[in-house]
Amino acid sequence: MGAYNVPLLHMHDGRMIPNQHFLEVMGRVFKKDARIVVGCRTGRRSLQAAEFLLGAGFSEVVDCRGGFMGEADMFGRVIEAGWSQVGLPIAQAPEPGRAYPELSAKSNP
Repeated sequence: MGAYNVPLLHMHDGRMIPNQHFLEVMGRVFKKDARIVVGCRTGRRSLQAAEFLLGAGFSEVVDCRGGFMGEADMFGRVIEAGWSQVGLPIAQAPEPGRAYPELSAKSNP
């Protein structure tokens, strides 16, 4: 199964703001027992997203610790390898129908 892009936060005016529709879209796109692996760049936002999903009743949620690029300490040393660093498959863009604008539009009643 390919990747879906449902952001927990959006970039707006140079800063990240919460996606108020995150749980709504996830609830309409995925069943509560769907196996979901949540990831982000370094693992911080994905952990928060995984906690939100579990709190909303999703039961098969895993956080990709280290994210895509790896979790680093305050000196920039990688302390947890990321998805790209361990050689897992990488897609440059979501498959058709899996980008957030499409998922969001589909989920609106």
